[in-house]
Amino acid sequence: MKAGIVVDKGKIEIIEADEPDLAQYPEGTIKIKTELSAICGSDTPKFTLDQDDYPGRLGMSIHEAIGTVAQSNSARFKPGDRVLALPRQIGGCSEYYLSHEDVTVRLVDFHSQEQILMSQPLGTVIWAARKLGSVINKDVVIFAAGPIG
Repeated sequence: MKAGIVVDKGKIEIIEADEPDLAQYPEGTIKIKTELSAICGSDTPKFTLDQDDYPGRLGMSIHEAIGTVAQSNSARFKPGDRVLALPRQIGGCSEYYLSHEDVTVRLVDFHSQEQILMSQPLGTVIWAARKLGSVINKDVVIFAAGPIG
């Protein structure tokens, strides 16, 4: 399979890598063929700042991805299911990535897959807003960039 890997500051290479072998992972793991992924703000330091650990993680750090289940050892997901899933071990900049049923949701048929993909970072924003508490009658500044900002 093809996968992206950060090999130096600002340099990403697409390499040929072995597909993950589902038999080596615990029950509930699913192998997903990537269709769409996004670069989160938390991904950018991995390829814009000097790091001590080049090359980076296979598939980069990309953790927002949509795809179709290719193989499954989960009772909840079967091959052919379209899912939004948090990549594990291999990042979402790869032809295939692994996820677990606990961090995967089956997708509904919707006209904009890009909007569905952004529901993952939206969940982060909602979690942060709930943690913040009430801001009624308080001065608030929201300062951020990117899809979460």
